[in-house]
Amino acid sequence: MVAELVFLSPHLPHRRIAHAGVHFSWAWLSALSACSRVHLVTPASLENASAPRDLPPGVEVTMVPLGPSPHPWAARLHDARTGGITPGIASLAAFRSSPAFADAVASADLVEIHWQHLLPLANDVRDLRPEVPITAFVHDVMTQKAQREARSARHFKTRIVSTVRARRALVVEPRLLGEVDQIFTFTHKDRDLLRGMGVTRPVEVIDPNVQVPERAASGSERPVVAFTGAMSRSANAESIAWFLARVWPLVLSEMAGATLIVGGADPPQWLWQQRSSSVVVTGYVDDFDEIYRSATLFVAPLTLGSGIKFKVLDAMAYGLAVVATPIAAEGIVDEAGGGCFAAITADPRQMAERILFCLRHPDYRSVVGDRARSWVRSRFDFDRSVSHALQVYERLCSVPRGSAGPLAFRDHP
Repeated sequence: MVAELVFLSPHLPHRRIAHAGVHFSWAWLSALSACSRVHLVTPASLENASAPRDLPPGVEVTMVPLGPSPHPWAARLHDARTGGITPGIASLAAFRSSPAFADAVASADLVEIHWQHLLPLANDVRDLRPEVPITAFVHDVMTQKAQREARSARHFKTRIVSTVRARRALVVEPRLLGEVDQIFTFTHKDRDLLRGMGVTRPVEVIDPNVQVPERAASGSERPVVAFTGAMSRSANAESIAWFLARVWPLVLSEMAGATLIVGGADPPQWLWQQRSSSVVVTGYVDDFDEIYRSATLFVAPLTLGSGIKFKVLDAMAYGLAVVATPIAAEGIVDEAGGGCFAAITADPRQMAERILFCLRHPDYRSVVGDRARSWVRSRFDFDRSVSHALQVYERLCSVPRGSAGPLAFRDHP
């Protein structure tokens, strides 16, 4: 057993957080704390300082104080140099100047870095403890995210800046990941992306903590379409803006009584102003269960972002048919197959047509939803992933650095 695991993360996880990846971190740390001592080191940002402390007693939390913010031009230069991957000068300086960070590394049997934002600290860990194994949890491939933002930029100046950032990310991300001993990610698609970028470290695929409810959603008799996500994230806000402008009016022109529910924390003001008899904006909710159970259909019109979309897996777990863009379906359709989706399209008219078809044909929705729910139940096993990760940790801690060999562990099916 690995006695002490130290985690470095820009976020303090808690159960009520709207960010799906951070909520996964809460489940990850909680599960591992049942087997090992877990020590989380995170910046004392305003968000973290005000977050509820609901991690299990077995998780020790240390916040490193942030210093003054750098000059805006220094921050922009740092962002350009790193391809937008690292969190900025202040966060990195906070860790490097904190005795608590050094003390945590000194007592660690293994250090794990969540999100690429803190990957530059791998070199600091090496300086403090050259022999300690370092793992990295890649929630999203940041290079892919930057490339998509560059392609979707509407203004010439923004496109130039975004293109430069994406090209820099393609250099920086593989170099930073080359400093760790082991990488975890959520999908085989992201594993293959990293390998295609020249990342040579072993990559393990870890199952997300998808909860399959005991009872599937029965679906509303009314035509109700749902979308969920943290609306403070630009990928969600911009995607629902596209849907409201390009797709939803086409649906309403054929089915005036249809309702769209947009559920998730921190909607921007413009989204609140979209509320009407056909658009419901909920803001933060403790649990999306009520939204899923009131929905006839789930839509995932994501036009930006990267990585696996937890919202899509959650909707599938409830037995809802899902109409998605290719970006929303990636990492899922590769394994589940197109039959687990009601439609996958980025064309506004095609998306509207498939939504209308699903709303009018309950038997079709039911077949697709049941198929998706069965796939999720058979495919994902979070407890298995935790046990697998512990085996990886033990292997890394039992052999001298550099002698574990390439890709020593089998990927999950």
